[in-house]
Amino acid sequence: MEFQYYLVYLVVNIICIAFALTIYARLSRNIGSGIEIKLFKLMLVMYMAFLVCEIIWSVGVGGFLPVSPRAGSIIKVIGTAFIPIMVYMWFLYAEIRFENPWAYTPRFRVLAFIPLGIMLLVYLSTPATKLVADVATDGTMIPGPMIALNGLIDNIYGVAVVAHAIILMIRDRSRQKRRVYITHILFIAICTVGGIADAVISGTPIMPLAIMLSYTVLFINLQESKISNDALTGLNNRRRADRYINDLLEETGEEHPFCLFLIDIDDFKSINEKFGYVEGDKTLNAVSDSLRSTVGRWNGFTARWSGDEFLAIIKTGSADDIREFRDELARSMKKAAQANDLPCEITVSTGREIVVDGSRTPAEIINSAEIKLYEVKASKGVGR
Repeated sequence: MEFQYYLVYLVVNIICIAFALTIYARLSRNIGSGIEIKLFKLMLVMYMAFLVCEIIWSVGVGGFLPVSPRAGSIIKVIGTAFIPIMVYMWFLYAEIRFENPWAYTPRFRVLAFIPLGIMLLVYLSTPATKLVADVATDGTMIPGPMIALNGLIDNIYGVAVVAHAIILMIRDRSRQKRRVYITHILFIAICTVGGIADAVISGTPIMPLAIMLSYTVLFINLQESKISNDALTGLNNRRRADRYINDLLEETGEEHPFCLFLIDIDDFKSINEKFGYVEGDKTLNAVSDSLRSTVGRWNGFTARWSGDEFLAIIKTGSADDIREFRDELARSMKKAAQANDLPCEITVSTGREIVVDGSRTPAEIINSAEIKLYEVKASKGVGR
């Protein structure tokens, strides 16, 4: 019976690795931004490292391979450390998906790393301090006083994401964004239920299965976003922009205006002709990154509208706010051009439309902004 038990444990973990590898192979830039895909892949790597440790432990204690009980116990402890690392990666991924502009900054990541860093220091010191666990002479594991530390770290990141998601759900009426928030609440909820079940029914592969189910939920949500995201830049596409404007108009009025910008890269055609399409794509991505970070700080919305034309929306009608937003965007684009080592400076032309009447149609608003954009380009004497 014991042999069958460990065989089931082994098979479940191998299946989970195969499933994780399948998701890993299907992750590509056309279903999310570069940083989203990178973090998702890192999460999967940490999960698979955890599974490998579980497999080594199970083949040792199950008698499939000559792994000593002491080595198996040590590997089991090491495996538990990969889960909080995975949860930290998920925390950063969630904040990116929530369009938190601070999530792109090194300072935010350093501050977010502090709980995980403390846990890793405790784990690294365990051979001398026995804080997490000790191994008896017969090879069995003896829990230490801080054996539950990794669970505490998981809860810190989980509570932070859930709290942020609930706040954003209250503030944001967009159905698309609410779906993202609910997905991340489900992610931690499934993992939490799995953790509780694993604690009650110890020694079962419930936790690996729960995490795999959570990843499936995240992956499905990311795939669904494919139809609403631009493949090259990872920004929202025109389809999602139309839905966003329609939703926004329902709450628009004199007290709740918004400003829509159409932003066009100056002489983009000449950039492609002179420097090649690779540099052209780099330029588009640099503008996208600038828009994403700048609009995020204004709790706004941005999308790739068509070609080298972008759309941005901020919820204000103040002339001072609009001026500040444009200045901030210009500074961000200058930094992006330097960071991406572009061969030329990025300049853009902008047409804007302040909306205070919710009865207007999206087509009417876009058309008005587009007319102003072409007037600006004509006055500057620049081409598309």
